[in-house]
Amino acid sequence: MSAQVKDNNGYVEISDNPLSRVGVFDYHGSEIDAPDKSRMYRVYRPAEELSSDECIQSFRGVPLVNDHLMLGEGQTDPAKKGIEGTIGDKVYFKDGTLYGNLRLYTDKIKKLVANGKKDLSLGYYSRYDFTPGTWQGQTYDAVQRFISGNHIALVDSGRMGDTVSVLDHATPNNLTITFDHKALQMTVDKDTITEIVAAALLPLKATMDAQAATIAKLQATLDAEAEEEKEKEEDKVATEDEEAEEEEKDDKDDKKETMDAAAITALVRKEMVAKDELVKLSAPLVGTFDHSAMSSTEVAVYAAEKLNLSGDPETALRAYAKGLNVKPTATQDAQAEPVGDNQLRAGAYN
Repeated sequence: MSAQVKDNNGYVEISDNPLSRVGVFDYHGSEIDAPDKSRMYRVYRPAEELSSDECIQSFRGVPLVNDHLMLGEGQTDPAKKGIEGTIGDKVYFKDGTLYGNLRLYTDKIKKLVANGKKDLSLGYYSRYDFTPGTWQGQTYDAVQRFISGNHIALVDSGRMGDTVSVLDHATPNNLTITFDHKALQMTVDKDTITEIVAAALLPLKATMDAQAATIAKLQATLDAEAEEEKEKEEDKVATEDEEAEEEEKDDKDDKKETMDAAAITALVRKEMVAKDELVKLSAPLVGTFDHSAMSSTEVAVYAAEKLNLSGDPETALRAYAKGLNVKPTATQDAQAEPVGDNQLRAGAYN
């Protein structure tokens, strides 16, 4: 017997579908705004939080989307993301699991489910209490508190695996954004990490070498022009007074050349600093990307396009990031990309 029921509109409803469950799960530190953002954390999701009236109520009616993106005021307009369905109002907690009725609206989401993309991942706000403990023999580093729903996403790999997936057969306040996508596992040794970091720094070194070559070329041009000017002055028949004036002029030219070279170096360094700042600002929002051949302006344009921001790219990007910083940080239940690929996002994934 199928768990999926289609109504007169062609909408598919799935009753009693698992949404989340109690347990201890792996999160990367960068996903949960942990004290050490470079390590993995074991996070306990207790029954008293998942079963609270506030948590259950918060997930009733939230949008169902394909892949994670935080929605609502200060986040992404749901109309731009595209709503594929919803969680209904029959949300309840039983035997360690949060259940709800799913409604699938679009042909797109129904085809994705039919083709095997069935893992579900909640996107929600929560607070993390970094107090260690033990639950059923499993040690943990932190506890999730004050879970408040934002959306539910269909993902390729949920943090809780197929225990929280779309059913296709009948079965019995200062917060952090969390995505319950499967967390990255750190499996490489120290030497491998060193090699990865060195490889990641190669594009930066190439960029700095290119900038140094540009500065050297400009300096050579200035030196050649100064030498040509000096030869012209030496060819002139000048009096002792004229020679004194020429020496004074040469001194001024030397000072100007030094100042010009310093100004060029300062401009290049300023551009490097500006670009580095925008890259650090953009990466948590759009994911790590290859910016080795980009200018600071191109970095801003790339991030603004990814976030669908309008107006001046850098101004819009800074305003968007500032808006995120003053709001509670959020957590979502989707899988982060491997560290080696520099794909970690700003949220946590369940």
